[in-house]
Amino acid sequence: MMADTPWMQRVEAVARNHPDRPAVIGTGNNEKMLTYQQLERAVRRTARQLTALDVTVGDVVTLQMPNWWQLPILTLAAWQCGAVVCPVLPGFGVRELTYILNESLSPLLVVPQNFGRQDWPRLVEEVRVEAPNLRRAVFIAGDSDGDDVLMSEVGRTTDLLSAGSSGLDVWAELMFTSGTTGQPKGVVHTHRTLWEALRAHVDGFRLTADDRVFVPSPMAHQTGFLYGMLLALFLETTGVYLPRWNATAAVEAITRYQARFTQAALPFLADLAVEPGEPGLSLFVATGSDIPPAVVRRAIPKVARRVVRAWGSTETGLATGAGLAGAKEKEWTTDGRALRGMTVAVVDSEKRPVPQSTVGHFRVHTPGMFVTYWNRPQWYESAVDAAGFFDTGDLAVLDGEGYIRIMGRARDLINRGGEKIPVVEVEALLLQAPKVAEVSVVGLPDPRLGERACAMVVPKVPDDPPTLAELVHFLEQKGMAKIYWPESLRIVAQLPRTASGKVQKHVLKEMASGLESSVK
Repeated sequence: MMADTPWMQRVEAVARNHPDRPAVIGTGNNEKMLTYQQLERAVRRTARQLTALDVTVGDVVTLQMPNWWQLPILTLAAWQCGAVVCPVLPGFGVRELTYILNESLSPLLVVPQNFGRQDWPRLVEEVRVEAPNLRRAVFIAGDSDGDDVLMSEVGRTTDLLSAGSSGLDVWAELMFTSGTTGQPKGVVHTHRTLWEALRAHVDGFRLTADDRVFVPSPMAHQTGFLYGMLLALFLETTGVYLPRWNATAAVEAITRYQARFTQAALPFLADLAVEPGEPGLSLFVATGSDIPPAVVRRAIPKVARRVVRAWGSTETGLATGAGLAGAKEKEWTTDGRALRGMTVAVVDSEKRPVPQSTVGHFRVHTPGMFVTYWNRPQWYESAVDAAGFFDTGDLAVLDGEGYIRIMGRARDLINRGGEKIPVVEVEALLLQAPKVAEVSVVGLPDPRLGERACAMVVPKVPDDPPTLAELVHFLEQKGMAKIYWPESLRIVAQLPRTASGKVQKHVLKEMASGLESSVK
């Protein structure tokens, strides 16, 4: 039997010393509470079941799951088998899921039996055709109150787990993130990088086992996976999971289970700020985009006693944040200062430091840095320099007190409430639409989500332009996930370009703001 991962060592220690301490609380229609003792037993039982499904060292286990109580069990069990966990958004369809399965060569897919509007059995059958390496798919029942997590194709269980290394430097997580090239990047983390990222986070915000963690962010994002699920285990405290975002349900869950900490994007904070009730968190760490001052004024102290901004990425983990010391007004007007152990730099195109308060390229070095891009080591080499600094792709300003303010993307990406929209990929598909001659997708400001995608289209026939409904139907037929569809449309005679022919996105944004939106 292989040795425990560091996460299971943590779980086992709490199970031994505080067996009745709640570890996992599912809410809504996925309601269930597991103590640390029950969590440990469930993980070991599920690991044996995964082994019976031939999951072994180095395999990628793809988890397309909502924030259900079963997800931490599945994650820890896969790690006990020496596997790599690949969390995927439930909103992904055949197109995105097939790409991930083929890229990762994942032999096992775990999906809900029933969640949202997705026809999960049909989705599985369709991806089986396109992803020949997929050997098994397992369905999970969200409303199950039994102890067995796995429902189908479980087969015979065994008493022994796979033999393999459980060291900190073993690959643990594969998370695909939208890239500016239109091709998702598979970010690889080890147990060590995840552990170090949490160590800096806990130290920076002075979190303790008293800080129960509320997890509303999708666990297919690092915000939910690392700074929600794993943070709760690292703190040896309770994780309170919300399956689907709903502000009323969120207030109820936070209040009922006395959660004190959460990390999430602007829309979560904005919704809680206007929702009746006062959840009264101790700390809300907001990531993903700027926080409008009006939202903060409504949120403090109704939503949380403190609201601070922070910056992080899938590749680096959280690198900056407003700690307990410093200028209080900068807690939510900047992205904070480098956390302990983190190094940040704002440089010019030659990687030379720029003067204070000057916009430059934002680069970071963290102990929680990813180790490679899956199957794309050349991408890693171009993103991380010889000194270990990662090119974030962001533009930033560093002031005299060390506070960072992100000024936008150096590359083309839309940040919709923390969800990154791969503009190049959307544009490439829209160019195939029957009535589209040229298209450019830009992000327009939105008070709740930060940005929303707008399609700027030059029609093939000026008198017969496409409607927004036609464009989104086309993207749906092409299998693109709904979260990437443009939400408004502007028809233009031509796209503004530079002398070299490059589309001027900043000009397009100004044009879009002054044109009437088509929502037909």
